[in-house]
Amino acid sequence: MEKYFLPPEMDFVHLRKCIDTYTLDSIFIRGAGINSDKERVRENLAGRSLDFKLGKSGLKFIIDGKRAFKFSMKYWGTREDVGFVLEYERFYPDGQQVFLSHGQEPYKIDLPEPTRSILRNCADGHYLEIYFKGRVNLQFYKWLYKPDIALWTIAGADYKHSVKDNN
Repeated sequence: MEKYFLPPEMDFVHLRKCIDTYTLDSIFIRGAGINSDKERVRENLAGRSLDFKLGKSGLKFIIDGKRAFKFSMKYWGTREDVGFVLEYERFYPDGQQVFLSHGQEPYKIDLPEPTRSILRNCADGHYLEIYFKGRVNLQFYKWLYKPDIALWTIAGADYKHSVKDNN
């Protein structure tokens, strides 16, 4: 899979844009590190609703109106200077999965369209993965480490209006 890094200051704007705009496939939350064998949430989201509330007590994920998981937000983020990571799952016509090195242009003409897009992050000792059907559109934001690693944003996200405390 190919990875595209998103700026951390836009994490919740990106999350809102993806949930409100793209077709949900599934959500997977599991432990990280010594808790990696502990699965917390694995839900098929076809025909279901997913929402989140960000507040002083943490980040709550809600499926069909019921709380599914809460991050305390003590430790949020995958790495310094990077927020969510968006990965594309692509396959060649023969069924072989596409694996690209970092720094690739996501709209190369000779690549097949993504079958799924995965929004990933790590928080409070857990990995969060939200799967969307097809392509979540990206646009170039700036260079993190020129010329190899760029930061991208979710296309069409409204960065002037950040997600407010809606706890």
